[in-house]
Amino acid sequence: MGLKEIYEHKYKGLLLIPLILVLLALAQIGFQYYTTGDFISKSVTLTGGISLEIDSQYKDIEGLKLHLKGSFPEADFHVRTTKIAGRQKGIIVEGTDISKDELSRAIKEKLGDQAPPLESLSKNIKNVSARFSSKFFRTAIIAVLFAFLFMGLVVFYYFRIPIPSIAVVLAAFSDMAVTIAIFNSLGMRLTLGGVVAFLMLIGYSVDTDILLSTRVLKHRTGSYFARTMDAMKTGFTMSCTTIAALGAGMFFAQSEVLKQVLLVLFIGLIVDLPMTWFQNAGILRWYLDRKKEQPSVSKEEKKRKKAQIKEEKRKAKEEKKRAKEEEKKRKDEEKAEKDLKKIAEEEAGETELEKTVGHEVEEKIMSPEEKEESTEEKQGV
Repeated sequence: MGLKEIYEHKYKGLLLIPLILVLLALAQIGFQYYTTGDFISKSVTLTGGISLEIDSQYKDIEGLKLHLKGSFPEADFHVRTTKIAGRQKGIIVEGTDISKDELSRAIKEKLGDQAPPLESLSKNIKNVSARFSSKFFRTAIIAVLFAFLFMGLVVFYYFRIPIPSIAVVLAAFSDMAVTIAIFNSLGMRLTLGGVVAFLMLIGYSVDTDILLSTRVLKHRTGSYFARTMDAMKTGFTMSCTTIAALGAGMFFAQSEVLKQVLLVLFIGLIVDLPMTWFQNAGILRWYLDRKKEQPSVSKEEKKRKKAQIKEEKRKAKEEKKRAKEEEKKRKDEEKAEKDLKKIAEEEAGETELEKTVGHEVEEKIMSPEEKEESTEEKQGV
């Protein structure tokens, strides 16, 4: 069975590769946090302290570390070399809980003539405020979280389908986690440039995932495997050319900050390959296979259901309108009946009043003889 057949038919097994990588990465990050209190190793630019860069070809770096640690047991040191085109250019020493003069004297004592004069060493030492650096790191973490949030919203807005959108975000998260674990394992310490590189990595890792998801979900020509292979040709070309450019940049770069930016992106893009073409592609394949298993609805059936729903809405609207009209008619009838009753009562009152008034008038205009006759008639009755 060739690689294409394995990729086409054994995609669930290939999903185990990124899953194992992510689990190992999370274990490393958890161990890092348990032992150091930070999930990633940070330089003095993010923790606060002093940093010194020396132009020296001194080779015994481990001896220098032991000398500094023995001289200042309470301090924390990190020593590394700088290289250009594979050749050592100098040494960078970072330390906390130590003064500039103490560090300068300890380095001069160990390196001797291979170190610059003591005054020059003291001038080259950079001091970073712990308060400023910790505040910057917290701000950077918030920036990364917001980058993930808005990236997820944009992806969901574009595809409008939950599972493929989650797959893209998950691939970016996996890429970030594995890159951090490798970064820690290499013994490197994060600088300001490294923070920027991780932000850039989110964009670099998402572009191939968007490419894959667009080809698979938006295009309708060819099978799923053919569309995936078509996207893979473009995606692999993009990633490999970028990885090659980053590798060349790391080889010739002189700035340590620039080197770390390039290294983080270099590691991240290599990690992105299995995260995109094994993890994301496998999730999309599983989603489409599951979608095929569900009963499909023809266009005519959809139109018929849509028309039926529309007709039901129209009938409900007419029924509601008719009920309102009947309610209004009933209220009008009740009001008319009340008005007629009121008018009848008023008329009856007026008739009684007229009779009473009529009798009083007749009595007033009758003569005494007529009044006696009327009285006798009433008594006779």
